[in-house]
Amino acid sequence: MPGPRSFFARTSFVTGVAVVAIATAASVIPPARALAAEDAPQAAPIPAEAKVKAADVKGLVVEFYDFYPKDAAGIDSLEIAKNWINGHKPALTYSLNLPAVDFAPGKEMSVNAYNTKLGTFLLGEAELKRRSEAEKDFPKRLTAPIGPRTIMVFSGFIEVKKAGAYTLSIPCDDGDETSIGGVVVHARPHFGGMNIDPDSAENKGAAEFAEAGIYPIKVTLWDRDPGGIGIHVFSDDLNPKGKRHANGHVLLPILPAPKAAAPEKTAPPTKTTPGKPAATPKK
Repeated sequence: MPGPRSFFARTSFVTGVAVVAIATAASVIPPARALAAEDAPQAAPIPAEAKVKAADVKGLVVEFYDFYPKDAAGIDSLEIAKNWINGHKPALTYSLNLPAVDFAPGKEMSVNAYNTKLGTFLLGEAELKRRSEAEKDFPKRLTAPIGPRTIMVFSGFIEVKKAGAYTLSIPCDDGDETSIGGVVVHARPHFGGMNIDPDSAENKGAAEFAEAGIYPIKVTLWDRDPGGIGIHVFSDDLNPKGKRHANGHVLLPILPAPKAAAPEKTAPPTKTTPGKPAATPKK
């Protein structure tokens, strides 16, 4: 099989199955190293059955979970984050409808969760202000700090215009699990700071699409502590004309929500004079 093209993410794969190692608070995380040829991730197969219709597409949506915000215990692993999601409802579900998973800005690629508003992290200060003034039921949680020990689940859709293998890169702080069409294509199961190098081994994953089409994508981000948080999903070749990050890499494009159809115009009612029949429209 020809080598994968370039997408960008943090795990290794064996015959398309993610190898997940759970780290504890006492674990020592090895430093990132250069990607060797034998480390190139094998592409996880994405079946054609995972495709959806264009009518099913919705814009990027986030589900936000507070994880015992007053508890000193942190989220030490992906397993803990997923168990929390399975047992709780999100504190907030909000339609972002943004073109990419790209949080937060700047060369550091993460922010301090203690002093950054959730809305600023997700939307930017200007868009936060605009939406808070324009939306009648704008969530107040977006105007408060993110806080430490939180979980976010981003759901959206991507379009693959040509079948084949691609690689991903997903730098994150602290950890992630990313799936396309229900298949895990990358996971960072342990906690650790942001590795800003998209080409590092821990950031890379891969996917092979059996057919072109539209596929659902889900990105779970979890933050342990002391509060640095951020995530970015890159793809240099899925859509080379897509939005570029400051580091030069192309962000994986997320399909927007379809625009609402304009209401049909109706003809004004015909005026009639009492005792006279209504005028016949001219042909």
